[in-house]
Amino acid sequence: MTDAVLQPVETFATLPVAKIVPSPFQHRRTFDQAALAELGRSIAADGLLQPITVRQVGEGYELIAGERRWRAATEHAGLTEILARVLKVDDLQARRLCATENLQRSDLTPIEEVMALVELIDAELLMAFGGEYRAFAKIDEPRWRVKGLLTAIESDRKHETEKVGNKFVAKAEALFSGLPKPKDRISFTNHDLPLLFTADEVQQFAMEHKLNKSQTKAVAELHKAAPEIFRGAAPDKVFEKVVEKVVEASLPDFATDQERLEAIKAAKESADGMRYFSANEITKATKKAKEHESGRQQNIIALKWTGDAEGYTPQSYVEHARTVLGGIDCDPASNPIAQKIVCAERYYTAETNGLDKDWIGRVFLNPPYEHPTIAHFIDRLLHQFEVGNTTAAILLTNNNTDTIWFHKAASLASAICFTRGRINFYKPDGKISQPTNGQAFFYFGKDVAAFRRVFGESVGLVVEVAE
Repeated sequence: MTDAVLQPVETFATLPVAKIVPSPFQHRRTFDQAALAELGRSIAADGLLQPITVRQVGEGYELIAGERRWRAATEHAGLTEILARVLKVDDLQARRLCATENLQRSDLTPIEEVMALVELIDAELLMAFGGEYRAFAKIDEPRWRVKGLLTAIESDRKHETEKVGNKFVAKAEALFSGLPKPKDRISFTNHDLPLLFTADEVQQFAMEHKLNKSQTKAVAELHKAAPEIFRGAAPDKVFEKVVEKVVEASLPDFATDQERLEAIKAAKESADGMRYFSANEITKATKKAKEHESGRQQNIIALKWTGDAEGYTPQSYVEHARTVLGGIDCDPASNPIAQKIVCAERYYTAETNGLDKDWIGRVFLNPPYEHPTIAHFIDRLLHQFEVGNTTAAILLTNNNTDTIWFHKAASLASAICFTRGRINFYKPDGKISQPTNGQAFFYFGKDVAAFRRVFGESVGLVVEVAE
């Protein structure tokens, strides 16, 4: 590795902390706040034992090395001035120095380490070849430039061609052998560099939880299988969802709900966080997620269901049900969006799992239209009605008269209303589903006359079920 060409140190100076800004080349994305606080207490008690390194930029200064010390001194030690070593370097030299300083540390996550290596390699290649090197990448960004060159070199090696040119190959070999932490170029290209091209959510999650390389790759695969876990949620919620997925995949099929909840609690409370799990355990969760998604897609095609599991019933039909029942005490297969209309006294979601709860009072049920979930919900409704927990109920399904669950529901219902036309169910994004078949409302209760009057007038054909 060639030495950065530095001017002599201009000075050691005590600088106002307000005039110092972080380095734009910093690879560390997460800082342990407890460790910063401890370092701050040490600085407050004993002073700053090692100065930070900066360069002058305009009227202020930009950090090159020592961001943890600077943060601890300003945020936790209350310093307004700090001792700094001021260097005169350009952007490329500053990038190289920042990368070298980070690579000498042992607490970088794999992604942060690869970022630092890429910055260092990129800075060296830019200084050596400039625009000629830039031409290897379609995007003018360090990771894409490095990937462009290394991928081309690797392609030449595999196919025994010489398109890249010996000078680039020789320089790359020299760079990898001279790194602060020497790396094998082929292994880095094939196994390390891809970490920087995983989804942003994965990279952030891996850095926050200090995942090793194998765990990071496993989480990247989980993200592909179940991206909804990572998007639109606070970091702690993402952690909770990932933990639940991994724990559930690791438990045997015969585990009880109590065992499941205790295992999830133990994992969440572990001081190791995500390091509590091996890459193999995360991979099991990925496999489960893929199986679930594959089954869900097959069921969507097979059952032609009215909408996705997050769909909800138009208000007019809910109001009809409320009129017949006299109120809705329980909605066992719901979500917060649906409850804006249903307004049940109690409701259960996919997370709170209504299948293991008692459904007390008057029930409105529009179950998920995927098999075997719909059958499980209908079996539960029939059981709750037979034992007396459910005093009256209205069940909404597709009119799939060829299914076992339809005939089970019909055998215990007092009456059924077959809709005129199809119900357009609403989705969370505001769109409306267009089902391929009609629906049926099942009534369980004693006031068949009210059901016939309300649903027969405006919904469809009402028939009483013969005993």
